[in-house]
Amino acid sequence: MYEGRWIVEPDIESIKCTLGLEHLRGQSPESLHRELWTGALTYNLVRLKMLQSGYAVGREIRSMSFTETHQLLATNWLLCACVGVSNAMAVSAQQQGTCAVIGQRPDRVEPRENKRRPKVLKLMTIPRRVFHAAVAAPAKIP
Repeated sequence: MYEGRWIVEPDIESIKCTLGLEHLRGQSPESLHRELWTGALTYNLVRLKMLQSGYAVGREIRSMSFTETHQLLATNWLLCACVGVSNAMAVSAQQQGTCAVIGQRPDRVEPRENKRRPKVLKLMTIPRRVFHAAVAAPAKIP
């Protein structure tokens, strides 16, 4: 069970980084709700594609790259919107998600860690024009 816990870490990382949900951009509760649900639906769609592709060629889903599958899906959707879908395109799109093999780390039990630490900066809590006026005011005094 302890080793299985670390399987969740890359999944959360892929939701946050690949799908762009590290920082939510919505201002109202409705837009935040919509943004979170869109991310969850997108994640499930990409995982479904990985399951279908892995089942078609007999590969384990954990050996496939989430990021590459996401990029291939986005590219295929754009291509189909421009050109249309033929039977050959549908078959090749079904097998495309199985080309990338991610690294195998047997008996890995530790989580991933970041090398770079985020910069610690003071948050701006007042409007920018008020801040600039406050900074410029002491400079005017001789």
